[in-house]
Amino acid sequence: MSIDELKSSTFQMGVKIPKKYYCAYCEIEMKEISPGIYKCKSCKSITNQGD
Repeated sequence: MSIDELKSSTFQMGVKIPKKYYCAYCEIEMKEISPGIYKCKSCKSITNQGD
């Protein structure tokens, strides 16, 4: 099964694979505080990732 087939099958099932964002400064995983907005637990920097 190719990556594209996998993507289309997960999309059809209505399952969204969670994306992980990492802080550019601390290099730790950022926490999603609201849809598309991520916050670093360490330095409190906020990243806005539009889909």
